[in-house]
Amino acid sequence: MEIHPELNYNVADTLGMARSTDPNSASSQYFITLVPTPNLNGNYAVFGYVIVGMDVVQDIGNVPVNGNDHPLEDVFIDSIRILSPNILLFDPPERDLEISSGEEVFFMVIAADLPINYVWQYDGNEIGDNSSTIPYIFNDGGDHQIICTVSGDSEYDYVKTWNINVSGSSQGNTFISINDMKLSNYPNPFNPSTTISFSLTSENTENTELTIYNLKGHNIRKYSILNLSLL
Repeated sequence: MEIHPELNYNVADTLGMARSTDPNSASSQYFITLVPTPNLNGNYAVFGYVIVGMDVVQDIGNVPVNGNDHPLEDVFIDSIRILSPNILLFDPPERDLEISSGEEVFFMVIAADLPINYVWQYDGNEIGDNSSTIPYIFNDGGDHQIICTVSGDSEYDYVKTWNINVSGSSQGNTFISINDMKLSNYPNPFNPSTTISFSLTSENTENTELTIYNLKGHNIRKYSILNLSLL
């Protein structure tokens, strides 16, 4: 589906598909908004946002035009290069999230290129490991950011940012990374003989749960942890 309610024109620097009055006419032309234009929501497909170089877009927007909004001096694209890794998908799709304290959010950025390195940050502090996906439990109220920087053989890194507003507060944020876990019996990783082992460094182990996701980010199993072995 081209139109998605969470991909909208509520902010500037939004990349959208141009079309005529025919809803099926969006093909090759596109536009970039200079200001928030929510009146376009639901009518024109959003397929990107300007991350770097919005000053260039603003310069194009300031070019003098005639009565039909056509530039008096044509503006040309001299060349196009793919400068960052090829991103297949990211989730959540929206950039701004409103969540409640204690809520867990699963973040994902999937790149097609290899080799790829993923660096995740929470409010400027590195979290997790070199993985395309992370779950994060937000307990501190207020405004926060999750940033994923994807690097590879491309000229520039791809940087994906989520802005998160957390209502309420609790006892600090929780992120647990479990490395080198192997589950047998492909394609179904669970059977009566499957063993999952891990360790925690924190003494605050009450109400601990183990949630397992597949590579597509689907929550496939959740366990309540009763007996823990602390390092």
